[in-house]
Amino acid sequence: MIDKPDKAGTEEERKATLRFLEFVHKLHNPLISFAVGPHAPYTCGPDTLLWARDLAEQEKYLVNIHIAETRGEQAQFEKMERDESQTIWIRSASSTTESWQHTQCG
Repeated sequence: MIDKPDKAGTEEERKATLRFLEFVHKLHNPLISFAVGPHAPYTCGPDTLLWARDLAEQEKYLVNIHIAETRGEQAQFEKMERDESQTIWIRSASSTTESWQHTQCG
C-alpha cells in the first residue's frame, strides 16, 4: 500500500488491504498467510505506517516494508538525526524470534 495524493485515495488503499485480509481469512488455509505491506517510508507517511503497524499487531501478522533499498538510501537513513518524534517502530516477529526495527519518517 502507498499513500495517494488525496485522502480518499489513501483510505481506499487501506480498505483494499482490509478486503484482502478478509479474503485470506476466508480461505482457512494454513499454508497461506497475510502480511501488512506499506511500501516504503518515502511512499507512506507516519499515519499510514502507524495504521499498518496497528493492523499487524491486532491481527498478529507481520509487516513487510522496503527500508533503505539502495546504498544511497541506507546512507541517507544513517545520516538522519535520531529524533524520537519522527521514528516509527515496526515489530517483526516469527514463531521463534521477535525483533523491533525502526524507520525515520519525514
